[in-house]
Amino acid sequence: MAAKGLTYEGSQGTLSFVKRFRKVTASITAAAMATIAVTTVATVTVPGVTVGDIAWAAPNTAQPDTLSFSAVVTAADTVKIYANNPTAAPINTVTSTWNVVVEKDL
Repeated sequence: MAAKGLTYEGSQGTLSFVKRFRKVTASITAAAMATIAVTTVATVTVPGVTVGDIAWAAPNTAQPDTLSFSAVVTAADTVKIYANNPTAAPINTVTSTWNVVVEKDL
């Protein structure tokens, strides 16, 4: 994948941006979420990513409304998807294919 760049020139000097995005899909099976807890629902391999890169994850199937999800690059080539259940009741995630996108600063 070739990097694409954007350069902005303004009164404060020149600001250059070069970003590269990586995207993978992963099938994630349903998981039981404990009450008031954050749980790792998947560990996904994304070649070329490093700690500090910005990650997003989105399912292609609706998940329970009360859950929130986040994605974090936790090691080289590794993204973990976390689910947060802020309620006082256990909730199950739904089996789904997820898109995982990572933005790298170059």
